[in-house]
Amino acid sequence: MKRKLVFERAMLGLLVGCVAAYTGFVIQNPVERKAAISNPALLAEAYEAAAVITDAGQTLALRPVEVVPLAKNDPTQALNYSLATVSTGETVVPRIFLTSLPGEIDKARETAERKELFFKSVLPLVLRVNEEIAKDRKRLWDIRFRRNLGLKVDALDRLWLDSMAEQYSVRHGDIDGLLARVDVIPPSLALAQAAEESGWGRSRFAKEGNALFGQWTYSTQHKGIEPTARDEGATHRIRAFDNLAQGVRAYMKNLNSHRAYRGLRKMRQNMRATGSPLDGYLLAGALTRYSARGENYVVALRSIMEGNGLAAFDDARLHGTNVPKAPQKPFI
Repeated sequence: MKRKLVFERAMLGLLVGCVAAYTGFVIQNPVERKAAISNPALLAEAYEAAAVITDAGQTLALRPVEVVPLAKNDPTQALNYSLATVSTGETVVPRIFLTSLPGEIDKARETAERKELFFKSVLPLVLRVNEEIAKDRKRLWDIRFRRNLGLKVDALDRLWLDSMAEQYSVRHGDIDGLLARVDVIPPSLALAQAAEESGWGRSRFAKEGNALFGQWTYSTQHKGIEPTARDEGATHRIRAFDNLAQGVRAYMKNLNSHRAYRGLRKMRQNMRATGSPLDGYLLAGALTRYSARGENYVVALRSIMEGNGLAAFDDARLHGTNVPKAPQKPFI
């Protein structure tokens, strides 16, 4: 059994190496059609092939997207959907994924205009990453169901489980442990934290490093930006990302794996166990360790949620997602 597990892990390492090599080749040798696109403003989903990046020495599976140009490179042209009708369930969110926040956020004179543009930019990304997590979660449940029936779990699923265990710091073979961690973050909570941590998209970290969630890093393997007001002797930086999607993925993985947010995950498990919808307002109460402000940070997040009607977006869906949703109170 031990020899078999070693073999499977070796095969996983070989597979990851091949994919990484292929990814590097593609980056260094882009196809002609993509090279012809200048200053692309958006990303749009095109395929589901696996790519690999390194995050603190661990490999993470990502779903790459294909660059699609916009007329006059103006991202606001694609963000013409209505938050009000999305919040009431009348319409869905388009699959428009910005690589970075539009400069129009800084130019907006009215606070309401700035907030709307910020939410329109970030909401599709939050829903897309949640969609990825939900897909992994469904696969975990399928494997768990087959295992409980005494059916054989095939080699690819076993390799995938090993990879997920490494990513989420869970014992190998502990599917229940993974199910406690591989779960979505309510959009209301993610949007509130993005707004609070990035100053509604106007912070230096958001502009220079696509960092919406103010995550610290001490690792030299991570891209980062040094805070100007860092305490003497402090060595942390704010994590920076190549695009907004990477930042959203890192944020959700942080909440789903770091020991500081064990309380959030336990609360979310209890909601699942009782059949209750995931409540971002309640889950925010478990984030006192996300900021040095502690309880005041939780108060700030909940104020953003209530003041902007963000709970209405917890049932929002991307275009093409066949999931029924109940109407909520409209976006304020």
